[in-house]
Amino acid sequence: MGVLGDPGFALELARHPWPTGHRPTAAVFGRLLDDLRHQAGLDGVAAQAVTVAGAAARYGEEAFVLRAPGTRESYMTWVRRLVAAHGGTDVAAIGAGRLGALVAAHTRTGVGPVGSQDGRCAEEMAVAA
Repeated sequence: MGVLGDPGFALELARHPWPTGHRPTAAVFGRLLDDLRHQAGLDGVAAQAVTVAGAAARYGEEAFVLRAPGTRESYMTWVRRLVAAHGGTDVAAIGAGRLGALVAAHTRTGVGPVGSQDGRCAEEMAVAA
């Protein structure tokens, strides 16, 4: 049971190449992480919520360091839109549906010249960002 004291153990389990049909469920991983928290004396200590604005700021500081200026600006367009729409929301509360609606609101207008940021190319840029 000493291995449960190592937080890396849960990550090893998650990355392990489990045979088809034998991969532990999310519930199993959840119980394992709960046990690790218990052993570390962190019962009842809730993880601090991260807002979309906070995550975007960190992303801007860390993820863009090695990106070309043009790529950085293209991605930041979508990051700014996300923050404007959901800045104060907990990151965990933003699902694929809300992200899809945000992207669709800016890409499916049906107007604009061919090659503009209006359609599949814009959607791909949003996903990349």
